[in-house]
Amino acid sequence: MKNREIEKYTISYMGLKEGSHLYDFEIERSFFNVFENSEIQDGQIKIALELEKKPNMMILNFGWEGMVKVECDRCAEVFDHPVRGEQELYVKFGQKTTDDSEELSELDDVVVLQMNESKINLAQFIYEFIILSLPLKKVHGEDTDGNSLCNKEVIQKLEKLSSYGQVDEETDPRWDILRNNIN
Repeated sequence: MKNREIEKYTISYMGLKEGSHLYDFEIERSFFNVFENSEIQDGQIKIALELEKKPNMMILNFGWEGMVKVECDRCAEVFDHPVRGEQELYVKFGQKTTDDSEELSELDDVVVLQMNESKINLAQFIYEFIILSLPLKKVHGEDTDGNSLCNKEVIQKLEKLSSYGQVDEETDPRWDILRNNIN
């Protein structure tokens, strides 16, 4: 990861008083360029973070909203896709032991930091939260008439290719008799 871009998302928590602290982040193209093979090509996302510091832990509440540029799974054209979501992350302080690993592995939203650490970088968490807020199938929406906004030329070629080589097969009457006997 490129350190300069990632450092923007580091929070130093050592001097923070107990209680709630608010942070705002803006995500742009340079953020997504840091992550190799990212399916997001560009984006404008605002992130609001509430960090609640407690004696032995912190609770991080993320909220995000914005637009990302992704490739359509149907026509392969890049389009703007809205993203929004909320996620809670628990940060515990202490030593991670082998006994804890089984218990913590069941909780994806818990991070254990060593007692001697003084800051946490949130870039990887933010990236994963945004990626997970995307649908499994990313396709263009529809216009007001219900027509797909996908590239029409590509869709026509796909339809032509999908019907290529298909032949209406007649069924063998001997098999039809056997199917009727089963029923």
